[in-house]
Amino acid sequence: MTDTRDITLEVGDKEFTFALTPQDVTKYFNAVTQTNKVSPANNLLVTTVKQEDRATLKALLGNPVLVMQLKYAFINAVDAGSTAGLKRILQRLGVGYVEIDERMADRDWDVVLLRLSDSQLSQNPELLRVLIQQYGRTCRRYDFVTITPVSLRIVAVDFNDDQQTLIASL
Repeated sequence: MTDTRDITLEVGDKEFTFALTPQDVTKYFNAVTQTNKVSPANNLLVTTVKQEDRATLKALLGNPVLVMQLKYAFINAVDAGSTAGLKRILQRLGVGYVEIDERMADRDWDVVLLRLSDSQLSQNPELLRVLIQQYGRTCRRYDFVTITPVSLRIVAVDFNDDQQTLIASL
């Protein structure tokens, strides 16, 4: 049994299919350095694309910006479909911290709650819509819920009071 995962990316009007293994991902992450990001991404794309698409892809990879765009699309496709993956996608695209709740007792089983701040929702409405459409789980409904940070101050005070109960009867 192999852990190969096929991923198809569309570039313009051409589709490229990549066969990704855990070893490919490990090799990529081990090659990335602070000053060398494009070359490992290029190698990952070229070595995992189907043989019949390799020449066409190599012609496109002369542009380092396209290499990085494809790499992120590739990584997002790998992360798609899982809660942790969706959180990583949102972080990479600058949305920031997000809480994701699934299968809550008081909600339908297919509802997924995305908890974001007001500013995250107002600054990224189109991005969030497209991300959920592209990378969200199939057959799920997504609800956006706002998180509002509230400052809370608690003071510990010594409270030594005496109590006395008196009962009067006639």
